[in-house]
Amino acid sequence: MKICQMLRPDPGRSLRHKEAMQQYMVIEYFKRGCYEAIYDRFNRQGRLLPEGLGYLNSWVSRDKNVCFQLMETDHVELFAEWFKRWSDLISFEVYPIDQ
Repeated sequence: MKICQMLRPDPGRSLRHKEAMQQYMVIEYFKRGCYEAIYDRFNRQGRLLPEGLGYLNSWVSRDKNVCFQLMETDHVELFAEWFKRWSDLISFEVYPIDQ
């Protein structure tokens, strides 16, 4: 897991919660040949997010090798728990978003 400290976090308005939560851009790099396995697991089990880690939106690259996910949480350590659930298929980077 790589968590990059780009800018000082400044929580702004959340898209899903009344209270402000820190937002993060998660970049998922799909391991070679794993695209179908990723979406098979996703369709069977969902995102597998731990309680307290919120999904807001996502975009997949045209070549289906990278996914960009906008997430929010007040507990950055939850990313490690989530990443473990997918580490056989995906590698991750996390960037806090300065709002």
